[in-house]
Amino acid sequence: MRHILFIFICFSVCYSTGLSSKQLLFEKHKLNRQTQFNYVWLNHQQQQHKLSFSLSNKKLFGLFRKFKLYQPHLAQRFVYIQMQKALSQWPNKKQRVKIISRPNDLKIVAYGSTQPPQELINHLLQVQAQAQQTYLARNTYSQMTNTFGSKVVKPDHMRIAKESLEFVSPIVEHIPQEQSGYITRDSINYVLSWIQSIPYSALENRSDSMGLGFNPPNKLLFENQGDCDSKSTLFAAIMRAFVPNLGIVMVYLPNHAMVGLQIPYSQKDEYIEINGNYYVLAEPTGPAILPLAEIGSESKRAIDAGSFTAESMP
Repeated sequence: MRHILFIFICFSVCYSTGLSSKQLLFEKHKLNRQTQFNYVWLNHQQQQHKLSFSLSNKKLFGLFRKFKLYQPHLAQRFVYIQMQKALSQWPNKKQRVKIISRPNDLKIVAYGSTQPPQELINHLLQVQAQAQQTYLARNTYSQMTNTFGSKVVKPDHMRIAKESLEFVSPIVEHIPQEQSGYITRDSINYVLSWIQSIPYSALENRSDSMGLGFNPPNKLLFENQGDCDSKSTLFAAIMRAFVPNLGIVMVYLPNHAMVGLQIPYSQKDEYIEINGNYYVLAEPTGPAILPLAEIGSESKRAIDAGSFTAESMP
């Protein structure tokens, strides 16, 4: 009898190399219905930059309030209940199967007949797949095939970035830009160096914590710390809020995450091609000081070897 293997979650440990960025000042002050944030940091040329903005407390404390770590046993329990409901509603009561729940595994067992009721089994498999997707969507997670060909569960970074656009819009208003309104590399590097200077923190051993290390943009700013996919999600949200039609991809390496921007590139840039589109790479993680189009040595080895997957921002 075919086993139904539940999705195991897989997380990576981020890395960075090079000179470390430096956050010289971080302040936050609660002001009535808003919180003001003040930053001072050194950029890629060791020049001092400043940034101040105020964010809505309603969004700061309410956005993604229900986001929590992914727990496989709770997901499996949800799927099991949906399959049991479907089984109880199956019209042909002569077709008899059991759904057995074991750690990290659901198994369908037929009994009372020498011929397995394949139609019922197929129906339950469809219910199982749909229930998995429903659970992930409700909890702001998504499924991805990693560079090793394995199905993994991760925070839905691109959805979170897109749903953060209104939240980060006050930040965009304070990003230096040309009068023409076009995005420039100076503007991108301003944002990139600021996010790199925010203290890096893996928070937990991500291979054990199952998502506990991820901070959505609002929580990252409030706590002033984040790991590679947390910082990359914030960077993607700000870039899309800055340029609404900008093509953006989250790039997943075996042990890392970064961002690709669909902007004009040169041959000396680090970039990737996806379906005929070119994306210049950015490393928001820090603490390495890496401007746009420069990536860490381990990232470069993975990119050159094709050991990456990419997910587009809708």
